[in-house]
Formats: sequence, structure tokens, C-alpha cells
Amino acid sequence: MGKQTNFLCIFADINSLLMIRLKLTNVKIPVGNEKNIKNFVCKQFKIRTEDLSGLRIVKQSIDARKKNSISYLFQVEVEVPEKYGNLRGSAGVSECKEAYR
Repeated sequence: MGKQTNFLCIFADINSLLMIRLKLTNVKIPVGNEKNIKNFVCKQFKIRTEDLSGLRIVKQSIDARKKNSISYLFQVEVEVPEKYGNLRGSAGVSECKEAYR
């Protein structure tokens, strides 16, 4: 009798392993909700919260043009799986060339 060997095979979707960094501009958040920036980014750009593995605020400003609707405008860099590559070219989305600092 020959020696029996057990193998464990794990297959993964290669796209779920590849990550891309995107720069998102004009992320508008009402004043008082800035703590939930991750949720607003995910909602605005249709990204699942589980897929967002990194978020860095690059720029923050205040939009006070309307007194009754004051909000923050953020520019953020996010790290998401390659399957969100279709966001490239959308309004307010560009690919990051630099690494996180």
C-alpha cells in the first residue's frame, strides 16, 4: 500500500487579493456627521464597508455658502479591492500614484 497524503486546496478570487488606492474628492458631509466619514464615503461611491481597507483624509474644508446647509468637503484616499477599479474615471475619482504616509 502506498503512503496516503492529504492536501488542502484553497482557491481565492485573485481580484479580491489585489488592492488599489483611489483619491476621492468632494465627499460632502453635513456638519456634525464628520465622525461617520467612512459610511458617507461608502454610500456616495457605492463601496461595501467591508471592502474599504484603508482611508486617509488628505484635505478638509467647510462649505458655508448656504447658511442653513453647512457641510464639510473632504478629499480622501481609500484602499479598496481591484473590483472597484470601475470607479476610475468617475466624477471626483482618480487613482493615487503615491503611497500612504
